[in-house]
Amino acid sequence: YDRLDQNISLKSLTVNHSASAGFSYKKWTITPEIGLNLNFNDMNSQLYGDRTLLATDFQNRLKWNEINPYTQLMFNYKGSALNLNVTLPLNYYGMDYKDLLRNKDSEIAKTVFEPTLWGSFDFASFFKIWTFAGMNYSFGDFGSVYDGKILLNPKSINAKDSQILPENRSINSNTRLEYRNPLNNLFFNVRYGYNTTNRNIITKSRPFLSGASSTTLEYVDNDVTSQNEGAEIGKYFPKFKTNASISFTNRDSNSNQILVDANNVENFIVSKTNTQTFGAKFNNTYFSWMSLDYNISMNWYKNKDDYRNNVNKSSGWNHNLNLYFYPIENHTVGFVWDDVTSSQGATTLRNSFYDLSYQYTWAKKKIDFEIKWLNIANKKAYETINYDTTYFSTTRNSIEIRPTQVMFTVKFNFK
Repeated sequence: YDRLDQNISLKSLTVNHSASAGFSYKKWTITPEIGLNLNFNDMNSQLYGDRTLLATDFQNRLKWNEINPYTQLMFNYKGSALNLNVTLPLNYYGMDYKDLLRNKDSEIAKTVFEPTLWGSFDFASFFKIWTFAGMNYSFGDFGSVYDGKILLNPKSINAKDSQILPENRSINSNTRLEYRNPLNNLFFNVRYGYNTTNRNIITKSRPFLSGASSTTLEYVDNDVTSQNEGAEIGKYFPKFKTNASISFTNRDSNSNQILVDANNVENFIVSKTNTQTFGAKFNNTYFSWMSLDYNISMNWYKNKDDYRNNVNKSSGWNHNLNLYFYPIENHTVGFVWDDVTSSQGATTLRNSFYDLSYQYTWAKKKIDFEIKWLNIANKKAYETINYDTTYFSTTRNSIEIRPTQVMFTVKFNFK
């Protein structure tokens, strides 16, 4: 087809009910709770090729309804240094999927125990340690299954068999050590997290020579894990009315998939990813007639798979500058600079955007008049490049954006 058009209509209604009562004894509070959560969803989709409606394989008319009654018991301890919270919930998940085009009906009915533990402890005046651990289940949500094919992007058309329903169990744990000293305005924290998810479904992808692909699901037990470490340090300089901080995060994770190659052979692939991020923040209000906010983030990405046994690296950075001047009372001149850059191999794509604004505040009437000059550089497209771990390919995205323009705004309230 020379042209594809897709219409999707979504309707959702969520209703939550709960009732609880708290009982206190010394430093303990016990709170029993019961509740009922309801969620109703409808989706209709049609795909057109050269403006002609395609067959029912490319259409959906479905309902996804959920009922979630639950009961839980919460124990909370609050001491001078130790705070502790334990939640012991028993949840029932009832889900009903109906495909009105194909007369299919799938149901899920599960009762599960999903405990969580949270605690914090203050020590040595300025130190605090936090910890969290929990287990939860997921049996899918609206959009987890649909039998008609949907165009997710110009290169990928997907269907998710309604007879294949997810059942995932996740165990999460996080801890953080924090230092905050109001005497010298110094703070820092170090943190660690570990997550593991047991899944019963895996993604099966089939790429085509044209660059397009199709994706389906299959019952295969597999585990996904991730762990992350991070640190942040910052300080406030009262003499210069300046806040400054830097942070670093390292994350390692793995993912699993099945790739169907050109010989129709199914390959089970384990992909390992490492992501590192460095960030810095700066805020200054030293001058009464000026304020400055600056944020920068740099990231490095490395992926290795056991299918091609190759290592792919990419990187990027983005920053945001907000500079405001207050030459006289009720007048504000602002300059904003956003910059997003992504690199893959020898290709680097940079997106720089500049905005200029002037605002007058009519204080007596509490009305703001603002005029903005947006996209001063008149950039026509927002472009990024990244590595696709699903199809082992480099993807370059280009989104057409509005050209340079001027916008006038009036802001007021009714108080």
